Amino acid sequence: MNDVQESSKLRVFISYSHDDEFLLIEFNKHLAPLRRSGLIETWHDRALIAGEYLDDRIFEELNTSDIILILVSASFIA
Repeated sequence: MNDVQESSKLRVFISYSHDDEFLLIEFNKHLAPLRRSGLIETWHDRALIAGEYLDDRIFEELNTSDIILILVSASFIA
């Protein structure tokens, strides 16, 4: 992938309740063609690396994302 494609890729932050992880998995299947074509790059908290500061990384991802998607459910609201 060249630098132009890399810089034009939209960064997508996904927030969800861990109770609804199955929905995140299904949703990611729908986003797969956009990821494969290089249009988007997604991030959610399961991408955290052991030892990272949770709040710092989440704020970093929120601040650098172009799109923020929230999977709203009763569990998310609770």
